[in-house]
Amino acid sequence: MLTIRTTGLDDYLDGGTGRIKVLIMGPPGSGKTRSASGWPKPLLADCEDGRMSVADRAIPYAAIKTTADMKGLLDLAEAEGKRSKDTRRFETLVIDTLDAYQRIVTQEYLKSMKKASMSGWQDWGHLDAEMTELVARLSGLPMNVVVNLHVKDTKVGGTDEGDGGYLVKSPKLKGDLKDQIAAEFDLVGFMETDWEAVDGKRTLTRYVQWEPTPDKPILKDRSGQLPAKTPVTFTGEDYEGLLRPMQAAMEKLKAGSVVVEVATEEPAEPVAVTKGGPVGNVAKTATVKKAAEPKRSKTEPPAIPPAISPPPVTTPVPAAPVPVIEAKDAGVTETDAVATVEKVLGGEVVEPDVEIVARDTADPGQAETVDVQTSVVAPAVPESVESPAVAESEPASVPEPPADIPGNGTFTVACGSPRYSGGTVPPDLAACGQELVLTMQEDRVTGCSSPEGQIPDLIQIAGLKTRAFLCNACFAAHRKSPKKEAVK
Repeated sequence: MLTIRTTGLDDYLDGGTGRIKVLIMGPPGSGKTRSASGWPKPLLADCEDGRMSVADRAIPYAAIKTTADMKGLLDLAEAEGKRSKDTRRFETLVIDTLDAYQRIVTQEYLKSMKKASMSGWQDWGHLDAEMTELVARLSGLPMNVVVNLHVKDTKVGGTDEGDGGYLVKSPKLKGDLKDQIAAEFDLVGFMETDWEAVDGKRTLTRYVQWEPTPDKPILKDRSGQLPAKTPVTFTGEDYEGLLRPMQAAMEKLKAGSVVVEVATEEPAEPVAVTKGGPVGNVAKTATVKKAAEPKRSKTEPPAIPPAISPPPVTTPVPAAPVPVIEAKDAGVTETDAVATVEKVLGGEVVEPDVEIVARDTADPGQAETVDVQTSVVAPAVPESVESPAVAESEPASVPEPPADIPGNGTFTVACGSPRYSGGTVPPDLAACGQELVLTMQEDRVTGCSSPEGQIPDLIQIAGLKTRAFLCNACFAAHRKSPKKEAVK
């Protein structure tokens, strides 16, 4: 339901409960951290390991070292806001400082990407996304928020040779956030120190400026109730001095009223996306088909498979290369096919369900059989050979080869599948057909999460040399095959 209301008391500082969201800029040592510690029940998010100025105040703090630390702290603050007001432990969240947290985000990202500096839209886009998420969550917190931020001098106007122009105080931030941060707060102030004569003595004073000036153009007081400057006393008066004029203004306001309510439709259900995004969806169409399994409830134990002796090489072992069977010019008889299975698999021949999958090879008439229980690929029997197991099977639908993998993504592919769309693999290539869950970055294989123990570099080399994705064992067997040795 969409509700249209008139403005009034209920949208001014959240109905007068005193939740203030303020951005305080200033140079180091101006007193930003100590002033914020005087706000009601503060919780300090220390992003720069700088708590010396508040060591005597025993305020709760969280040392923020990672983005996970910050997100965990925000989760706690959101939960705290749901508690009754008299049981809340914290009423003010202090971010000290925003530019220090941006450095944490940057260094964490560069370390994960193994880079020395930010470059390109992907890097800066990640930084902007993380910082935008932080500011959005701070704006939605049901408590006071004080965000401290350092500044830098930026020259405006003048010539390229350095003549003319003037300096302005701007946020010490990088990326798009430096131009947008002021728009996210109703109050933006600048804290600084100055020397004044008090009782005939030269005294250091501190204050927060709210009124914009040519050298501080982004300052603002959206309420319109604050003076140009407010003093900094490092007591609760720093907070009360902002709240009092706003509360006085609220006495003149009336509660808002509903004008009209409009019925709205429920949002459509999101479309399920396969892990790995579009790349994962495309790549899964190239996986060797498996036998369908009956559905079962979550509490039902897994069904016990039939007592069939599985081949001992379901998970290849690099130390024991699989022998490669030389291709024959003549047709393969049923006896030869049985002998081949016994030699390659090292076990007895069983008669599981078999489906025929066409294969894009140099010989269009050649096909291969796939054992749907073991996913092991074996040479197919040509049509000229009368084999009962093959002759009675109907050809299955032909799976599309995997699309070219662009840049980054995670996808699943069978060992022995072509590396490129429409590509072919060597006729003598022996592959086990097991699923490989690969991660791609910049068109290279950088990870293999299944099966465990696979080395991505070998899988990458296999893709380049054999034009097919191979697990470590199959690639090693392919390199050490008798035919390869003869060529050397």
